[in-house]
Amino acid sequence: MPVTPATVAIVRCASYEPSVVDEALAEALRLLGGLAQVVKRDEQVLVKPNLLAAARPEEHATTHPELVAGVIRQVLQAGGRPFIAESPAFGSLRSVAETAGVGAVARAYRVPLVELDRSVHLPLKSPLSDRWLVGDPRVIQADVIVNLPKLKAHGQARLTGAVKNLYGCVPGKRKVWWHVQAHHDLGRFSEMLVENVRAVQSALTVVDAVVAMEGQGPRRGTPRPLGLLVAGSDPVAVDAVLCELVGLPADRYEILQAAARRGVGTPALGAIRLVGESLDRVRVTDFQFPSDLHDISFSVPRLATGAVRRAWLRLVPERLPPYGR
Repeated sequence: MPVTPATVAIVRCASYEPSVVDEALAEALRLLGGLAQVVKRDEQVLVKPNLLAAARPEEHATTHPELVAGVIRQVLQAGGRPFIAESPAFGSLRSVAETAGVGAVARAYRVPLVELDRSVHLPLKSPLSDRWLVGDPRVIQADVIVNLPKLKAHGQARLTGAVKNLYGCVPGKRKVWWHVQAHHDLGRFSEMLVENVRAVQSALTVVDAVVAMEGQGPRRGTPRPLGLLVAGSDPVAVDAVLCELVGLPADRYEILQAAARRGVGTPALGAIRLVGESLDRVRVTDFQFPSDLHDISFSVPRLATGAVRRAWLRLVPERLPPYGR
């Protein structure tokens, strides 16, 4: 049976030992048709982990460095030219990556570490306004984007996975501005997230669910070992499988509902081809989600202080270059 964009692979990965990660990653890629279908020789490959904030690997708030290293090894073997890119929500990329262990990975493999802090218009308009979406030109110019989210409960969205991780491609404080534009409406914010997925066009997602985070995620939750990698080319389909994996009904996950409304990806589990482990064998029934969701927006008083206020005010009148390579 041919591999389709809505194919999602589930493979066991018992630990972050490099040999275990390499074996699981190779199996996931084999089930999806091989990395050669995604990465060609000399192509620039943007590797996008979840580097939310400065957190040690054992806190499991960020993509584990051994998974980042394993993907880089695969890309190098395919002849690609990888670089690690991210725009952390808190702190500089260099300091966040160093704490998370990803800085050491970049040095070990002589891979550039690129902070996404430049702005260019994308060819799609935001559902939150009549303005163009904004991204970093290094995202647009990459030949291939590999998305490496961490599976975590989320205090604003219930769950963060493949779609939400690509929000880190939005440069700098623009992320704050779009939270404000959502006007407390998680549904509208989720529509912006799925349009951002359409604009970014990642080629491959590999979710770090070896040790997930439950409870008060995405930063202060509790590590939850699941022993899995979940991979696919369609971020929406991957998120649909993640929801089923941790027992979150699709109608309670606004990102999947927004994807269905906007016609982005494959949000319906019945339309997804599952390969590898059966969901029935790996599904968990007691995954803990936040007790109460926080407002998706930010208060004006919070924005009206210090450097955040100055950055936000600069974003409103800015003139950006048009979309293009």
